[in-house]
Amino acid sequence: MYGCTSTVLFTAEGVYEKEVSMNEFWENEAIIWSEGIKQMDLVIKDDSGGQGHTHKRTDHEKFFPTKVRITMIQVAKGALITLK
Repeated sequence: MYGCTSTVLFTAEGVYEKEVSMNEFWENEAIIWSEGIKQMDLVIKDDSGGQGHTHKRTDHEKFFPTKVRITMIQVAKGALITLK
């Protein structure tokens, strides 16, 4: 099952941090969390709404190639995490 979370619109290079509760994911109720997370994908969208996938735009060359580094950490409910 596919689920996603939102983020801000990135307009400049930089470091962006976002913390999102797993139960705030779109389609959270349909995701079978007990089966674990087998894959996470990055979908690049613009600010034109739900259909704003940048790879579908006529001017997609403005967005690609794109270089990003993403770190995602999934923590079990009630668990504590310490980052160093």
